[in-house]
Amino acid sequence: MVNPPALRLAAVLLLLLAVNAPGQSGARAAVKKVDAAWRNGITPERMLALEQLARFDSPICVDALIEILERREVAMYPAARRILGGYTGSKTQARILSNGLGHRDPTVRSQVLLALGSGRPAGLDWIGPAEEALDDLQPEVRAAAVHALGRARADGRMDRILELATDKTERVRLEVPAALVRLAGARAMGVLDGMLLDPRWRVRLGVAHAFADVKTPRSVERLVDMLERERGRLREDLVALLERLTGARHGADVEAWRAYLADAPDDFLSAGDALALAGTPPPRYVGGATTYYSIGTESHHFVLLTDLSGSMNTMARTIM
Repeated sequence: MVNPPALRLAAVLLLLLAVNAPGQSGARAAVKKVDAAWRNGITPERMLALEQLARFDSPICVDALIEILERREVAMYPAARRILGGYTGSKTQARILSNGLGHRDPTVRSQVLLALGSGRPAGLDWIGPAEEALDDLQPEVRAAAVHALGRARADGRMDRILELATDKTERVRLEVPAALVRLAGARAMGVLDGMLLDPRWRVRLGVAHAFADVKTPRSVERLVDMLERERGRLREDLVALLERLTGARHGADVEAWRAYLADAPDDFLSAGDALALAGTPPPRYVGGATTYYSIGTESHHFVLLTDLSGSMNTMARTIM
C-alpha cells in the first residue's frame, strides 16, 4: 500500500531537484558567457552576460566575478561590486569571505570590501574583517576599509580611522574625511580642521566636501576660509560647494561671502537645499586669470589626454 505522505515528500524532493538543476546549469551558462569573450574586451553583450550573474546566488558566480577583478577589467568593477554585494546565500557569502577578502591580490580585497560596504548584505558578518583590513599592509586595502566602514556607519575602530588621517599614503587619507562625517557628524570638525594642512590637494578637497556634508554655519565658514587660502583649481570646487549650500552667488569673492554670512538668517542653509532640489546647478567654472581655449579658470596645470584605444578606429555615424 502506498503511503500518501511519503508520496508527497518524494514529490517535493523531485521538485526541489528540478528547480536546483536548471539553477546550477543556468549559473554555469552565465559564467561561461562572461568568460568566453573576455579577450575581446568590454562589449555590450559581455556586460549583459555579466548582469545575468546577479540572478544566480552561487559560489561559481563569485569565482567569476573575482576573476574579473584579478584581470583588472576596471570598466566592469562597478557592476561586479554591485552583484557581489547583493548575494545572500550562505555558501555564496562564505566564498566571498574566503576567496574575496582572503585573496592574495590587494586589488581584489579592496574591491570586495567596497562591494560589501555598499551592499551591506544581510546575514554576512563582514564588519570584523573590514576592521582588520584597516591594518592591512597595502594602502589601497586600508583606503577601501575606511570607505566601507564609513558607508556602513560602523564605528567600532574609530580610533584607528582617526590615526589614518595621517597615513603616509594619500589614497588612504583622502577617504578619511567622508568616513569621519558619516561616523561622527559635526564632532569630526576638529580632525577636519587639522587635515586642512595636508600637502595634497585631493585630501583637502575631500575635507571641503566633508565640511559641506556637515552643513552647519561653522562648516560653511571653514569653506570660506579655505577659499581665501587655496590657489588653483580647488577654488572652483569651493565656490561650487558654497553656492550649492547657500543658493547665493558670490563667486570667488571672499569678502562678499563673509558679508553674506554675517547677515544671513539662521535658516540660510535651507534656502540652498531648496535651490538644489529645484535643479539649479552651480556654475561649472569660476572666472580666473588663466584662459584655456576661451575658458576662464583658476587652474595652473593642464593635462592633455590622448585616447589610443581601439574604439577610436570606429567612424562616427549620424542617424537621421
